[in-house]
Amino acid sequence: MIQATPRFSIMDLWMFVLMLIWGTNYVILKSAVDVLPPMVFNSFRFATAAVVMGLLFKANGYKLTLPRREWPIIFGQGALPTRLSDWTEAYNGCQQQLNSDHHAGVGRAVQHTAGP
Repeated sequence: MIQATPRFSIMDLWMFVLMLIWGTNYVILKSAVDVLPPMVFNSFRFATAAVVMGLLFKANGYKLTLPRREWPIIFGQGALPTRLSDWTEAYNGCQQQLNSDHHAGVGRAVQHTAGP
């Protein structure tokens, strides 16, 4: 005999919630970047996510313990990618500025030598 399976499960509900969060994220991010710098907004996002995840773990009976000897490793893994992306963005911004100044200078030199 074939058993009837439920049409929607609790996982379908959680997938729908996840879809809503991801779908509204773009709109919220676009509005927030007009008010806050992106790194500040991301700091709020990740801090809020950490608190929510901590509360969910606590509510489900999980203990969030980490030996102190592992703290520097965890903090380093969290900070390193952020710093690297900041440095690469700053480097790329400097390169774009140098390139635009260089081309503007070449344009002025060509205009000056070509005469009126």
